[in-house]
Amino acid sequence: MVFLPEFSQNVMQPVTHGETDEEALKNGQEVLELIMEEYQEDGKDLPQPKTFVFA
Repeated sequence: MVFLPEFSQNVMQPVTHGETDEEALKNGQEVLELIMEEYQEDGKDLPQPKTFVFA
């Protein structure tokens, strides 16, 4: 599962997945590209990256 918390305040929580890690990563990249295009079209600044630590 790919989770994009930086964008959860402005759009529905962007989450994607895949049958394999590689597919999930590819799907996540596609979602991120679409969100970034939308931000650029709307003239919005991209949010700062967040770091999560899982114990």
